[in-house]
Amino acid sequence: MLWGGSLASVERVVTGARHARTPVVPSRAVSGPEVSVRRARPALAHAAILAGAVALVYGQTLGAPFQLDDLHCITHNAYVRTADASIPSGVEGQDTCAPPSRSVGTYTLALNHRLGGLDVTGYHLFNVLVHLLATLLVYALVTLVFRTPAVTGADAAAPPDEPREGSQVALVSALLFAVHPLQTQAVTYVVQRYTSLATAFYLGAVVLYLASRTSSTTGRRWAAYTGALLSTVLAMRTKEIAFTIPFSVALFEGLLFRGPAKGRVARVAPFLLTLPVIPLAMFGAGVATGGAAGADASMRALAGTDDVARWHYLVTQVRAVATYLRLLVLPVGQNLDHDFTLRRSLLVPDVLASLGLAIVLLGAAAWAVVRTRDGRGGPALSRVAALGTFWFFLTLSVESTAVPLPDLLVEHRMYLPSVGFFLAVSSLAFMLRDRLRSSHPGAARAVLPVLLLAVAVLAVAAHQRNELWRDSVSLWEDVARKSPDRARVRLELGRHYAAQRRFDEGAREVAAAIRLKPGDAEAWNNLGALRRQQGRADEALSSYRRALELRPGFAEVHHNIGLLLASVGQLEEAAEEFGEALRLKPDSADVHNALGITWARLGRMPDAVREFQEAVRIDPTHAGARANLARATDAVLGR
Repeated sequence: MLWGGSLASVERVVTGARHARTPVVPSRAVSGPEVSVRRARPALAHAAILAGAVALVYGQTLGAPFQLDDLHCITHNAYVRTADASIPSGVEGQDTCAPPSRSVGTYTLALNHRLGGLDVTGYHLFNVLVHLLATLLVYALVTLVFRTPAVTGADAAAPPDEPREGSQVALVSALLFAVHPLQTQAVTYVVQRYTSLATAFYLGAVVLYLASRTSSTTGRRWAAYTGALLSTVLAMRTKEIAFTIPFSVALFEGLLFRGPAKGRVARVAPFLLTLPVIPLAMFGAGVATGGAAGADASMRALAGTDDVARWHYLVTQVRAVATYLRLLVLPVGQNLDHDFTLRRSLLVPDVLASLGLAIVLLGAAAWAVVRTRDGRGGPALSRVAALGTFWFFLTLSVESTAVPLPDLLVEHRMYLPSVGFFLAVSSLAFMLRDRLRSSHPGAARAVLPVLLLAVAVLAVAAHQRNELWRDSVSLWEDVARKSPDRARVRLELGRHYAAQRRFDEGAREVAAAIRLKPGDAEAWNNLGALRRQQGRADEALSSYRRALELRPGFAEVHHNIGLLLASVGQLEEAAEEFGEALRLKPDSADVHNALGITWARLGRMPDAVREFQEAVRIDPTHAGARANLARATDAVLGR
């Protein structure tokens, strides 16, 4: 009944879908409250459908465990525990997971921690709500696009009560965005809220700009414009993908509106003034002390990719874009950690083919814009499809051009660009329906049901993809099958085997990771932990020593050696290792707690109380430290 009702409501709102430039002659004049009701009814119905779609696809993810970078960015992040997102620059800032330019996203993680500690439910609920917000903003964006002069063929924005084909394009675009399985990594992977939240702010900025340009009252225009600028800054302080917002605003202004160039440039100029926000937040100190060279060094330090040349990364991204497009069209072979080969030349056949595809798509979009200039030469839907195409390439440019990033291809990078892809696909589908209406009316009537069938199939695929995220071992076994030669993958699978006390399987995977990457100190540390849990103390200590040879000053290894020595009764030596770990990383509640236990076993109860107090100060939710503090205090007081 829900889908049927949706189709019926859409057809009532979009009566006799037509060429976008065909004038509409209303049967009677309407105004005031009746206009608001006519606008609100379909919008509310569509919002309910979109909310239901998001709930169906992501409702089962609320209990999914933390994965991979979630541990570093949330469970072991002192800044999240203390709700302090004023992250310093340099090495200390890197140890907190996110650069200073992402402070808004970090604050939301800190808020989650303050409200619910490490209970994953609150983190996932926030992510799902952000995805719903982004979905609704996609709907609003497309709706507003269809009220602009370039689409209506009028000299000004369309009357807000005028029924138009845009409601169907908006609904389908937003549904595709909501349920496509490629979005799961940006939503279900908790730490990728930096991507989804930045996208929501990004969409909010463009939606509010369009609202300011299509509003009929001065007050609303200024309020929306101010909100657009604020949303731009928030997006830029959430993730660096927001750097292109000013160019997106210029793109929408240039393709959708008319008028004197001076006034249009004046509207875009304040957005261009926000461009320094991200560079200054990321590496302002580097610019101040070392100019362009300092900025470049800071950027590479943040990306952690000194070993990848810019040209090689750019060439590889040409091929990656084609892979992203294939995954959007046919989301088969999704992977949390793609094993994507670095390309070093444009002359490689698959790179040349990918470059040709990009040129064809951009060329077709440019041709559609020229063809529909001033409302002549073709349907406005082709101009909307061109807008979507330009959006796709523009929003992907930050992560897929000349700034090398550690991962060559990751699925969450499609979250923001996919908005343009879905807008282009939906617009082209409805343009095809318009062309078929006179010659093949049956086929024309089938376009919308086929699109909704595709939405249903994608929703099922996304639901199944999310099922993998509910079990860590199943998820990483899937990744290991698809990327067996990635050391990080084997290491992560070994960690999850160990968490389930499957120590032999865990040791096998970690050993495989070491064979693939012998110089990985993290792998040797994990192997030592597994050997310790297996009761093989000598082998564990040997693995730990190897990790320290590869990475001197590895605080976690000193912690683990301390645990090993304490387990065999060498308490004084264990205390020395814990002390060294705290010298290297003084904000570790776990190490303070372990040292406190060691002092207690040695009978040094005042020292134990001091360590337990420090552990609780660092992490008030640390249940073990709180219980130990109570017992040690009672012992000191003689209770």
